[in-house]
Amino acid sequence: MPMTVRELVDDRELGLRVVVDGPLDRPIRWVHTTELADPSRYLQGDELILTTGVWRDAGISSERFVAPLRTMDVAALGYGIPTAGGGVPDDLEAACREAGLPLIAVPFELPFIAVTRAFVDREYGGREDALRARVRRNDQLVRAAGYGSGLEGMLRVLDARLRAWVCGPGSQVTAHGSPPADEDVAAVRAAVAGLQPEYPVGAGRWLAYPIATVGRTEAHLVVASGGREPGADDRAAIDQTLPFLGLELARRRAIRESERRLAAELVDLLMAGPGQQQAAAARLETFALDAARPLAAIVCEAADADAALDPVERALEEAGVAAVAAVRAPEVVAVVQWDADEAGLADVAAALHARLGEPVGVGGLAADAGGLRTSIVEARHACRFARLRRDAGWATHHQVGTHSLLLALQDEDVLAAFRRALLQALEEHDARRHSQLVETLDRFLSSGCRWQRTAEELHVHVNTLRHRLGRIEQLTGRDLSAMEDRVDLWIALRSRG
Repeated sequence: MPMTVRELVDDRELGLRVVVDGPLDRPIRWVHTTELADPSRYLQGDELILTTGVWRDAGISSERFVAPLRTMDVAALGYGIPTAGGGVPDDLEAACREAGLPLIAVPFELPFIAVTRAFVDREYGGREDALRARVRRNDQLVRAAGYGSGLEGMLRVLDARLRAWVCGPGSQVTAHGSPPADEDVAAVRAAVAGLQPEYPVGAGRWLAYPIATVGRTEAHLVVASGGREPGADDRAAIDQTLPFLGLELARRRAIRESERRLAAELVDLLMAGPGQQQAAAARLETFALDAARPLAAIVCEAADADAALDPVERALEEAGVAAVAAVRAPEVVAVVQWDADEAGLADVAAALHARLGEPVGVGGLAADAGGLRTSIVEARHACRFARLRRDAGWATHHQVGTHSLLLALQDEDVLAAFRRALLQALEEHDARRHSQLVETLDRFLSSGCRWQRTAEELHVHVNTLRHRLGRIEQLTGRDLSAMEDRVDLWIALRSRG
């Protein structure tokens, strides 16, 4: 930091004395010696002016000499006492007091060059110290990045100067040197929510600096500020740390996206059936899940499944559940390792719903990876059931027992063949004759095979309905008076999705 007037005066080796007090904590830009009546064209402000008063011999008054110094806003005036035992002229002291300009007496025996050298040594010595500190801090940050210390390791480097933490997506604290207080987190969260600032955002006693990765703000570095801007050295430390934090966040994002792609492929492998069971088991092992131990599926439906993935992962981690989650829009599908009683999965579902406010469904507990496909289908249907519930927002597979669950568990090729065998003739007839045989059959079975009700829904006479149902029996070869044939036709209709 630049040397101040007070620090120069406090240097005992110089023996300077304050004659007229003032703002002595002002930084000194440079030390300048002059005997000109008006040196303003050589000044920029904040200089320490040294003079022996030669201008007095030319008839220049103290007021006239001080006036341009005040206009240029110099930091202080140093008067070199010209004779041993001499002092500062009273009129110069009065002029400086009137102008509010600090006046310092420079002893007769002290050459001006000594004052200049003291300033230069301190100024460049400080710059050298700052440069060494930057080099040392850079080495520490490189080691933190190279040795896998992550965000926490980098914050520990910065923590030598500043209390800091990283505030990530959703204003969540993702890393910290020392834990922040809840009220501080709330203040910062409110300040940075929805912002992509180029400059720090103030939040009470904290400042939030954007951490950019690949041209976008990934998170914020939040540092203690005491309600004011940090000094030059602190800001240098912040500016030096930000790129390292950005690189670490970019690295984490790349790993996370790769893991999420693998997780999505895992769900596809599980849903592919027994033929991919070995590959699915191997993929589970890469996520530290034991394919030979009990597993279960949890499904959460969300308007933005990608945005819901992080909260789902955090909630499962906080619950102490080993799990892998994947996006299969509009759902987040999680596979959890579960050695406890199956009833405990309901608590996990309730916690997920409480955090996300979205419907959550839990599938049955599978003894191993081989039963996960069934668990996922059950969880999906439980999730859809939960969406319709107004009392809980989550459901388990025990609460769902419909034909649709059984249909969903069947191979789609088998279902398609079954559907064609029973309905294709009706569909072709409807397309060729513009008739309504498929709709008539659906209405008839849905009404519980009630003739009058079906006729009223179709707006036709009962005799017309009787004729249509007879034609359906001819085309399908099924007897609508037989329960077995009715069930087959009902399943075929429902399998259309």
